[in-house]
Amino acid sequence: MTSASRNAMRDHVPNALTELQKELRHTKEEMAVRLNISPRSYYDLEKGVSQCSARCWSGW
Repeated sequence: MTSASRNAMRDHVPNALTELQKELRHTKEEMAVRLNISPRSYYDLEKGVSQCSARCWSGW
């Protein structure tokens, strides 16, 4: 993955997570459970601190 792709993902993922969380009416903790990650990892994803592996999206 190129750095441009990573930056695009880093910009898109937090917005997508926030929209999905509102749509599903889930708490951050519930979203973490749905993604099979820790609440801290979810927080990092939401803030753009880290990126998600393909494994965490497999349940959607």
